[in-house]
Amino acid sequence: MTRIVDILLKKGLAERVIDETDRRSLYLHLTEEGKLKVASLSPIVAAIRMKAWEKLTEKDFADFTRILNTIYNNLNV
Repeated sequence: MTRIVDILLKKGLAERVIDETDRRSLYLHLTEEGKLKVASLSPIVAAIRMKAWEKLTEKDFADFTRILNTIYNNLNV
């Protein structure tokens, strides 16, 4: 995760903001350039998702969601 954050910072797509009430905490915010990048990539990501799901039924999607939720709950014990 740190590597990804560092790349976003280096490319100017995100910035670290120090919490005013707790200097130990940092927030990561998208810069204007980062927001533009997200906006430009969103349609491409949506198209890829649609392609990935195109031959799955509603039951397939429900089963997949149920399985992912079970895995998530198993890891949050």
